[in-house]
Amino acid sequence: MKKEAIYQVAVIGAGASGLAAAVRCAQVQRETGQKVSVLVLEGSAKPGRKLLATGNGKCNLTNLSAVQAGYHGDVHPAAAVLQACPPARVRAWFRTLGLLTKADEAGRVYPCNEQASAVLDCLCAALDDLGGTLCCGAAVTRICRENDSFALFCGEEQVFHANRVILAGGGLASPKLGCGSDAAKLAVSLGHTVTPRFPALVRLISPEIPAALKGVRVKTEVSLLDSGKPLAQAAGEAIFGAGSLSGICVMQVSRLAAQRGKSGGKLTLSMDLLPDLREKALVDWLYTLTSAHPAWPAARLLAGVLPTKLGPEVLRRCRVTRTCGELNRRDLAALAHAVKHFTLKIEGTGNWDDAQVTAGGVPLGELNIPAMASRRCPGLFITGELVNLDGDCGGFNLQWAWATGLSAGEAAARVFKKGKGKR
Repeated sequence: MKKEAIYQVAVIGAGASGLAAAVRCAQVQRETGQKVSVLVLEGSAKPGRKLLATGNGKCNLTNLSAVQAGYHGDVHPAAAVLQACPPARVRAWFRTLGLLTKADEAGRVYPCNEQASAVLDCLCAALDDLGGTLCCGAAVTRICRENDSFALFCGEEQVFHANRVILAGGGLASPKLGCGSDAAKLAVSLGHTVTPRFPALVRLISPEIPAALKGVRVKTEVSLLDSGKPLAQAAGEAIFGAGSLSGICVMQVSRLAAQRGKSGGKLTLSMDLLPDLREKALVDWLYTLTSAHPAWPAARLLAGVLPTKLGPEVLRRCRVTRTCGELNRRDLAALAHAVKHFTLKIEGTGNWDDAQVTAGGVPLGELNIPAMASRRCPGLFITGELVNLDGDCGGFNLQWAWATGLSAGEAAARVFKKGKGKR
């Protein structure tokens, strides 16, 4: 067995929270006169694979509105972390690393060059400049406590030792971009519990979507209903797939769909296909149109307001096949209602391969906040997607990753401040 040197801090996972933790830890070590001693162990062949995929490759790295209201899970204890490391601090920190950012009209923040690779490159370069060590292809399969330190096993052939460990191995979402191992098992082995986990920010499955709608995009407002009772609403673009529906507004409500689906609720999704037009105004316009063009086939009524393939589906649902002159106001009211309340039965959500984030994880009550330090295993810190907090689309989840990574990295390094603890 190959035995490595003892590091002050070992970070498991070279994703967003892991790299942020490692860089900040090395910065504090240098600022406080310590020797920089930070090791990052990553199971994949390269770091930051999920980070590179965020924001369609542009990296939506935070949101100006990333406050409690945009999060789910252990929201109350998370407030201290979000307050200690708000979006402004994240942007300022990246600026010191050489990355300038910009915000769009919705508050989503991107690197100025709109390249996720720039975010990853500046983190890796900073770690290298500070003297930290990044070791890829090193999946940690087991952690053992050894007095006041830890032994980290990568298989049985290689073992690393560290005085402190930051567990930043991510969740179960998008496994093809991960290292293939479940870091939550390491947390459990060190005394933690894990709440049930399920996919979040994921597509919705519906058997009522005809194949003809695949690829259709529409601006909409969606409402998730359980037995007819509203659960959540969101607005944006929806994208029809083969028996499924995606898009940002759909993914915003998918977390509740996953939860209620497990409890056997009768879920439906109601879509307003013309959110900028009131239902009565739509009826009046349709009436004016049919009065002016009684010989038109009814199929022409929605051709100018809905995507080409979506209008015929609404008409089919209403069983409208006549000419415009044969439709009365009641027919038109039913048609307008179908446009404003296009309803789909929801049978569940996509799987982990489709999900952008993991809901559930290590309860925040098992950690000292905002340091992200374990209450059950001294010297252990847990960050990012591993804990029971997940956010909305639009940079909320990466903000959580940066906030927890920076907090944990700083706290782990300050344990070794001169005159305190091991060096």
